[in-house]
Amino acid sequence: MTATAQPTQAPGATRTTRYVATAWAGIAFVPLFVLAAFMVEPGPDSQTASDAKLTAWYSDSSNRTVALIGAYLLIVSALTFLAFVAGLQERLRPARERFPVGYRLIGWTGPLTAGLFIVGAMEFVGIIGNISFGDTPIPQADLLRQNIGYPFVFVAGALVAATLIAITATLAGRIGLFRTWHVWVSYVLALVLVFAVIFTPMAALPVWVLITSIVLLRRRAEPES
Repeated sequence: MTATAQPTQAPGATRTTRYVATAWAGIAFVPLFVLAAFMVEPGPDSQTASDAKLTAWYSDSSNRTVALIGAYLLIVSALTFLAFVAGLQERLRPARERFPVGYRLIGWTGPLTAGLFIVGAMEFVGIIGNISFGDTPIPQADLLRQNIGYPFVFVAGALVAATLIAITATLAGRIGLFRTWHVWVSYVLALVLVFAVIFTPMAALPVWVLITSIVLLRRRAEPES
């Protein structure tokens, strides 16, 4: 019997598929993360709202449902972000020998950022889940204010993400994956993320992911270095 030759996929086609998958993972992250950020946090500001207003918000089952959906979206967004970073690190493989520490840091800060988002999602809705699924009575307002989901996502997560962006931009610029403008925009967005303890600067992360994803889509057919 003669062995039938198996069709082989051209390396360029494999590269294109991989880069497109990376870009679409990043694009999927953007709306998921933005929606989750608005949905998962309790409506009234827990530090300034009155006890009555805070308790009333948690007593409304529709409010709790929205927050729970937001938590699931935040977890899914963390997973898409992880896939995006993994694919981006693959494109940075030519920098592995020249910049081994930076290359490893990307492999650490990506999963750490995603992990902080997941833990933060669970912290955001821990009390809500107990109320909705465990028949737990509404706790006192002082306990409702002790929600540490915010610092996990918008403080620790933002700082680690800023580190990831800065290192990625540096390595990508050195090997020619990012143009000069992309490198500098990345540095600016990383700096903005440092101040993400205020809610709005956190938008710098999805903006960077979206820009980078579009760049990857536009350059998917270019040969690797």
